[in-house]
Amino acid sequence: MQYEVFIKNQWKPIARYDTAHNFVHLDIIYADGSVAKQRIPILDYNDAYTFADLNLKATFKKHKERFMKEREEYYEDTELKQINQRLAERLKRQGEQIVYVRIKRIPKINVFRISSPK
Repeated sequence: MQYEVFIKNQWKPIARYDTAHNFVHLDIIYADGSVAKQRIPILDYNDAYTFADLNLKATFKKHKERFMKEREEYYEDTELKQINQRLAERLKRQGEQIVYVRIKRIPKINVFRISSPK
């Protein structure tokens, strides 16, 4: 069972309960693609499914807030900003017209879902 976000025309998991690797765990998937595993001390897979269902419904807002905050940080690329500013200044010195655009925030993602295997 997993909690997903719809980005660039595809669903991507941001939190997933599963039993791969022969143990019940929660995968927390970060905006940069890295994954952290949290072991869940439940042996019975039916109990694990019930726990995952209840827990995701109770914590989905926390996962959404975490992912949105990470996403903002992930897209804050100061090195790229500096490269673009130097390029713009060089072009300006060469007589080119420059238009500066400041993006105040990344648009919110409004499409999330909880899904489970069929």
